Amino acid sequence: MSGTASRSSGSRSSGELTLMLAGVALLGSVVLAYMVWSTFHTEISRFYCKALIWQIGILSPTPDLARLNLQLHQALHHPASIRLIQLYYGLSIVGLQLRWVAVLVGGICAGLCLFFGENKALRTVLDLEGLIAVQAKMFPTLRGFAKRRITRLVAPSTGAPLPADPALTADEWRSRFATAADGSFSEVCAQEAFERQLGPHYTTAGPGAAPPAAQVLFAAFALHKLKRRDEAMTLLGQLSEGLADAGLDGDTGPKVSLKVPAEVLKNAQDFLADPDVQATIAQSCNRHGWTTTALMTLLCDARFEAGVLAPPAFAIVKLIDRPLWYALHSLGYPSENPNEDVHPNPRIEAAGARAHWSEEQRLRRPLYIPVLDRALSTLRSA
Repeated sequence: MSGTASRSSGSRSSGELTLMLAGVALLGSVVLAYMVWSTFHTEISRFYCKALIWQIGILSPTPDLARLNLQLHQALHHPASIRLIQLYYGLSIVGLQLRWVAVLVGGICAGLCLFFGENKALRTVLDLEGLIAVQAKMFPTLRGFAKRRITRLVAPSTGAPLPADPALTADEWRSRFATAADGSFSEVCAQEAFERQLGPHYTTAGPGAAPPAAQVLFAAFALHKLKRRDEAMTLLGQLSEGLADAGLDGDTGPKVSLKVPAEVLKNAQDFLADPDVQATIAQSCNRHGWTTTALMTLLCDARFEAGVLAPPAFAIVKLIDRPLWYALHSLGYPSENPNEDVHPNPRIEAAGARAHWSEEQRLRRPLYIPVLDRALSTLRSA
């Protein structure tokens, strides 16, 4: 009760203070206006009369205006004798003649603001695709999706999913990649499919030997880790924008995986030739034996060193290398203590990559033979 009463009292005090200040301001304005009128009465009256005479001169003549014009000229001989009420009457007569002009000008201004004002875009009703198109103007990394129509919920394709298909459930993945001819669960097929999620081996040749999409990500993640964020986002924006017109043949996304534009790959390779970038990549990736797991650690390190690097920044990678995208998308934000990192549960399409990555992280050395027991146990228990 006391707390409620105290807050109520405080609220009333605040309202009373506001009212008091408003009263003081109003009283001060009245006193100031009176002092100005008393001090500059003659000058104000003379200026006022001349202004009204000028307005009468540009208006169509009427008996009322002609009579007022004569009175104003007479008043100019003795401006000190003009009273405030007389000025008000003069303004009323002139204002009555200007009312339609004022209405017309106000209507034109309102129309300009309504139909051509800067806030017109803020009043546009957008669906999800319209929102993507608007945001793509500000965020280059979204431009690869602006012309696509992939916002509808559709069932994944039979067989291997298309690049833009929704993520497979465990049952859908199992039926496609881990089922023998007789319909039974095939652990051999599952292991082969999980192994493909790791991508190629990460060799001593470094990122230069990786697939094109991985090279772009190696460069972008390393630049972000070095806190060269603008360069990283520019490179990812070039990748997305370079694919804006590619793979528009499908109703729900491209029918085949897209290719990294040659110019974007060349820019990435130029960054990869930078000694600082090379050292940064080596520091994070040399304890990994596979390209995908190396990129996963580089992404975590980049986020830890330089802040958020959200999946939408490289979402276009899903249309280039779907397994790599889901592996990177499965990661959360690293904590101060690596032993306390908690990442979201991966999609089944990234379960193999996450299982092997976790083992390499635990042992802190490259493992060239896939360690997929954790991923396989997910299917065994299903």
